[in-house]
Amino acid sequence: MKVLCINDKKKPEQIPQSQWIEEGVIYTVTNVINLPLQSGIAGFLLKEVSLSPDCFPYEFYNSNRFGIILDNVEELSELLEKELSL
Repeated sequence: MKVLCINDKKKPEQIPQSQWIEEGVIYTVTNVINLPLQSGIAGFLLKEVSLSPDCFPYEFYNSNRFGIILDNVEELSELLEKELSL
């Protein structure tokens, strides 16, 4: 599923710039998970950039930083249903 980064502000200090997202760039979501430390918020794993173990506790990109491309709404729904059923 493709998403558009709409907010790259307030990058946590422990995440290197090379592992950070960039506003205006389209990314591919490969997995969706409920963020354990942020109740009710989904996290994305991305194909184009990833967070290393050194970034802990950050393992996923907050879904609030992205806009869903309308062509992908059904795919997002399927990913969320899969995560919620686990």
